[in-house]
Amino acid sequence: AATADDNSCTYADAGYDCTGACLVGTEEITVTLYDSYNDGGGQITVDGNVLTNSGTSNSITICVDLTSCIDIIYASTDSWSYENSWDVVDDQGNTLASGADASGTIGTCISGCTDATAFNYDSSADIDDGSCVAVVIGCMVDSAANYDSAANTDTDPSSCTYGVPGCTDATACNYDGAATADDNSCTYADAGYDC
Repeated sequence: AATADDNSCTYADAGYDCTGACLVGTEEITVTLYDSYNDGGGQITVDGNVLTNSGTSNSITICVDLTSCIDIIYASTDSWSYENSWDVVDDQGNTLASGADASGTIGTCISGCTDATAFNYDSSADIDDGSCVAVVIGCMVDSAANYDSAANTDTDPSSCTYGVPGCTDATACNYDGAATADDNSCTYADAGYDC
């Protein structure tokens, strides 16, 4: 057994074991960045690995967990980004994703609403699919005088009013003496004018 370090230790590359195989739970992919004019340009970042290109193409091989959603982030490095394209292939040569001068994703990605303020926010979504619906607060009790059919988020149920719907403010232009439940329909004259 060694008793003194002779600086001969070797270590596995990040993501690999000492035999050169991907760590358990990851798969080997090859990311390639191309330039159609053969003068380089562009940058791709995948799972923290940065790939640049100074000629026709350049590739990196890395191990990633394809059970998660992985961003492929493209960045232009010159004025001719339209010359750039990229692809990602697995160790069998299957193309997992490809693109021009734009970002993309690989792996198991979930599409949905990613806006935390939206009515249908999906905390498990990785990719925004444009389905977000704004929160509309209102009375959702259909028997209430101030029922709001557009509402998707109920107000405090005690804020719903019942009875004959209408404007119950005697100072409003459309005051309805028969109304017993204000339905927020009151209108008022502009300052300096009558109804």
